[in-house]
Amino acid sequence: MNDVVSRSELLIPTPADLVELPATLDGSYGTNRANPHLSGKQIEANDDVSAIESWLEAKCTNDHTRRSYRREAYRLLVWSVYFREKPMSSLKVDDIREFERWLGDPVRHSDWPSRWNIFNGPLSDASRNQALTILKGMFNWLVSAQYLSGNPFVLMSFKGGKDRNSARVKLPPKRFFEEDLWKWLTNFLEQLPSLEWILDENGDPIPLPDGQNADGTITFWTAEKWPAPRAERLHFIVHFLYGSAARRAELASGMMGHIACSNDVWYWEVHGKGDKPATVVLDAETMSALRRYRTHRGLSPSPQHGEDRLPIVAKLDRDDAITDWMIYRELKSFLKHAEMYLRHVELTNEQWLGKLKHGSTHWLRHTWASHAAASGVPIRITADQLRHTSTATTEAVYVHQTLEDRETHIRQLRDRQKR
Repeated sequence: MNDVVSRSELLIPTPADLVELPATLDGSYGTNRANPHLSGKQIEANDDVSAIESWLEAKCTNDHTRRSYRREAYRLLVWSVYFREKPMSSLKVDDIREFERWLGDPVRHSDWPSRWNIFNGPLSDASRNQALTILKGMFNWLVSAQYLSGNPFVLMSFKGGKDRNSARVKLPPKRFFEEDLWKWLTNFLEQLPSLEWILDENGDPIPLPDGQNADGTITFWTAEKWPAPRAERLHFIVHFLYGSAARRAELASGMMGHIACSNDVWYWEVHGKGDKPATVVLDAETMSALRRYRTHRGLSPSPQHGEDRLPIVAKLDRDDAITDWMIYRELKSFLKHAEMYLRHVELTNEQWLGKLKHGSTHWLRHTWASHAAASGVPIRITADQLRHTSTATTEAVYVHQTLEDRETHIRQLRDRQKR
């Protein structure tokens, strides 16, 4: 049984898509290229695509970073070639300023192949600044490699979004599922394999309306099938990501042999951001989800010594690890099913629809932290479980709880006044 890849995935151009660029556009003669007569060039690249690939090879230590960096680099390159009609190695400050504006309100170029899915909509100020920071780092590296002579990004400030919003009140983070929604969602997860959708005469789910296109036509969504292996894996992913407060990349790279027990306490040796080792405690509910998943895979209930090459979460048809992107897509597909079921079948709480639409794997990490705050777990314990080096980072997920406490006390004041 094969894993399903979502069609909504960003499809960024690859080097193979750009091999036929003429020399005037491929960077061979970019106006910002370092002097070709000097012998100090540190990379073999003679065009922009090769230069990008050299940078990715040197700077990206894991698949998640490589995917993120590749997206930003090739998005800039094809924008430069198609919209500015110049190679990336000819871009100047005015070009970068225009590119920044385009990220905030992107449009497709009419000559782009239909298979290129360069963006999923406008980038927020934070995402735009992150993209430009990555590209600034790439240009710095290419200057150090003496492929480029200068970096136009260093002559700009990318804090405009912050300045424009500096007078606004900073709202608490909302990227989590409240406890009542989380309870509904986990109950829905248990029902997922046996959910009954409206079927056609062939026994296939009938497409459900899912919004409106720009031309006024209706878009439709069709329920996917969740056979037992896929449903069991999803059950594990949801409960394990929540209970461990892990990032999806950490789960994708984790091995069963990294999980052990000491004095009746189960823990997981995680390799997190920057490949830094850390220890995560796995409570009884999280271990129960793991044992259920292992049993379904035909393994012994608890992790065993020597399973250092056995992935914690695997493909459906073999014990090879799945990618962090596949974990993300499975969770998004599940949340989409939950959203459509709530919208068209159950119709209990419309306020949850937006949460289900925008939720992601990282929301499970935030959800655990938010629930910990509501339960009175000390912030230092939460910070340790999240592997934050400073509690200042953790405090961000406590803000909403503080506001709720404030509202409670204010309401109690009003109640006393009415007596």
